[in-house]
Amino acid sequence: MTATAVLRQNALRHLSLGVCVTLLLCAFWLATTTRPVAAGFAVGYVDSELAIKGHPKFASTQQAVATYRENRLKELNSFKGRTLSDAEKKELLIRNETINAEVDKHHDQLFAPLASQVAQAIDAVGAQSGVEVVLEAAAVHFGGVDLTPAVIKELQKHK
Repeated sequence: MTATAVLRQNALRHLSLGVCVTLLLCAFWLATTTRPVAAGFAVGYVDSELAIKGHPKFASTQQAVATYRENRLKELNSFKGRTLSDAEKKELLIRNETINAEVDKHHDQLFAPLASQVAQAIDAVGAQSGVEVVLEAAAVHFGGVDLTPAVIKELQKHK
């Protein structure tokens, strides 16, 4: 046998041994993981916009924000129907921006408890359904379990 043939044979033995060790390590890893990769990994999804609209207090909260906005915008009525100077235009813009920021803040304050309750309902329904992960519906292209109706039902329990 030539030296080249011996080297090739030796290289093949080492390669075969390396492949065997790698396969054994992979088999050991799969056997010792708590959940095999291919086993039923359940993904749920929720349309959170639809869920919050299903909250029993959504309509009244939305109406409260609309009323607040209307009342705040009445402050700008003094500017209606007349020609404004540059200073008045600037004041109108500043007051309008201030009012919009305050309305947004009021909106966030009123809707924060509803959003928190929706998150709690998602957690509860996800745990009851046995899903591993809950995603926003828009992030799911295919498959998964739609938990939105169950989340809305959970929210309705706590009127």
